[in-house]
Amino acid sequence: MVSVERINDYLTNVPAEDDEGKSEPPLEFSGRIELKKVFLRYSRYLPLALDDINVTIAPGEKVAIIGRTGSGKTTFMQALLRTISIESGQIMLDGLDASTISLKMLRKVFGVVPQHPFIFSGSLYENLAVGCEHASEDQVATIARNAHLGRICRILKERLSSKRIQLL
Repeated sequence: MVSVERINDYLTNVPAEDDEGKSEPPLEFSGRIELKKVFLRYSRYLPLALDDINVTIAPGEKVAIIGRTGSGKTTFMQALLRTISIESGQIMLDGLDASTISLKMLRKVFGVVPQHPFIFSGSLYENLAVGCEHASEDQVATIARNAHLGRICRILKERLSSKRIQLL
């Protein structure tokens, strides 16, 4: 349960990201992504992590971002989601500068699957309810359905309700 407590601590004690002055334009995102002359470094003492990146991704286009370790794949996604700031250049979404879009709206547009997914020690119920301290069983069941775990939860319904399905 220690790992769940660490996540709860993170959710309650990490300062919120600065999103002041950002608008929430009516964003019907068609999917056009453009990076124009994007440069990014993690510190002024470090080499560039993204060096003059120019990319256009058309709506509906499937793109694989591949490369060796340290080539900037994760950095590219972090810049797109504004979890790190670019040094210069522009990231455009359907012609709008991503820096003018609120983080809430920006992150509604993208879904991310981490390269190293993980679960916490404890029950399936506890893993599904992470960050939802007072979640009801109905809310956890909805989370399970949204995560496409409905079938396994139906099979193990009694044990899910009693919070006994141990994962690790």
